[in-house]
Amino acid sequence: MGQSLIVTAAACLLPATNIAAVAGQSSGRTNSSSSYASGADAPRLQFLGLRCADRPVDVHPAFSSTHYVYSAVLDYAEGSFAVDAEPAKTMKIVNAPELQTTQLIAPGDELPVGIKVLNPSAQESMDYSISIRRLDGTDVQLKGLASPGADLAPSFSSGSLDYTVRMPAELDRLDLRIVPMDSGQTFEVRSLPPDFQEPQWESPAAAPLVIPSLEQEQATSATAVSDLQPKTQVVAGTAANSPVRRLAVAIAGPVPPGEQQYTVLSRWFPVGVGSSRLVTIDVWPANGDKVKIGTYTIRASRAPCPKHRPFFAPDIGKCAMTCNEGYFEQASSSRCEACPERCRQCSAWGQCQVCEPSQWRVLHFVTLNAGYCHVLQIPWLSVLEGVAAIAVVLAVCCCISVCCCDRSRTRPRRKAPVGRRDDEEDSQRLLKADGSSNNRWEGYSDRERL
Repeated sequence: MGQSLIVTAAACLLPATNIAAVAGQSSGRTNSSSSYASGADAPRLQFLGLRCADRPVDVHPAFSSTHYVYSAVLDYAEGSFAVDAEPAKTMKIVNAPELQTTQLIAPGDELPVGIKVLNPSAQESMDYSISIRRLDGTDVQLKGLASPGADLAPSFSSGSLDYTVRMPAELDRLDLRIVPMDSGQTFEVRSLPPDFQEPQWESPAAAPLVIPSLEQEQATSATAVSDLQPKTQVVAGTAANSPVRRLAVAIAGPVPPGEQQYTVLSRWFPVGVGSSRLVTIDVWPANGDKVKIGTYTIRASRAPCPKHRPFFAPDIGKCAMTCNEGYFEQASSSRCEACPERCRQCSAWGQCQVCEPSQWRVLHFVTLNAGYCHVLQIPWLSVLEGVAAIAVVLAVCCCISVCCCDRSRTRPRRKAPVGRRDDEEDSQRLLKADGSSNNRWEGYSDRERL
């Protein structure tokens, strides 16, 4: 479906009858000019495009110098068009003045435009034609609808309004890609509770646990080297012959000129494991009529996880037996729900058991309180105010101590009074006299002294 959506968005498609008629005209023109179409001197264009003012308009099919019949569809808001054509070297466009003028077209009308290319040396010519149609602004249909990764049934058709989308359990949301029929259409995409019975899903049974024997382990180790060899061709061949439908990845190249008229709108809705969702797309026409409306109904259902892997793990996008770190098992939704912020292990929301570790180097502290992990908020402003106050007090104390020391060093000594100095001299003389008397009795015993 993704590849079909790309093709639908890249080209303006006509009804099947018009396409068959255009193909028949193209085939007839090519056969009638087969006498010189394969030669190097065949009259041909090097480029062909269509635009409305500066907005490109898709041409169908994409331009090729060997294809001569094209068609294009203008939106309701595009009332004029111009053809850009460039001939190959040594070629000439005969009706170039007619192509250089902008042409008007009424809503719902269809105009053919011809480009005549001439080879002057061989005097041979070839006609290119474009059938241009302008929408009347009453369309309430879509040009394309797809859901990547899911199965859309039936295949999209603009006239079919009811669809069923079956989503695998690994697809966590319904992704809708909408391509409008007219760029002026108005859309309203709504999600409603399901009003239908959910489909029956076949869950694969769990493989029994088998303990290999010693001989089986030896055989496995012997063939380990051969198992490592690439088997791309074998897998591709098996997938091609398998009746199971597989999603193919389309490698899209550069968009050719004039293949970018329509924009793909994307809308997505979450769908629970094993549950359903009803989505409606209301389309109003480009002429502003609010009475006329087209409604597409999409009934989306998501498969449940198998019994041996009952929980969908959003971190790995698969069903698993247990949940990884930071998630807890929610049985009601068959899903691994995320734990609260900064919680490593929890049994339910608001019941955290282990928080993430603190980072001391960066002063990031995490504490567990009432089932939640909180970051300890450090009042840096108050801390800075306290540090500043302490610094001011220390500075004042230092200034006071320095001033006191300087005063004690520079203060002059006071002289003692004259009477006090005489008393000191008398006490010194008495001490000397006492010392001389003590020296006189040295060498005598105590009895002799007595």
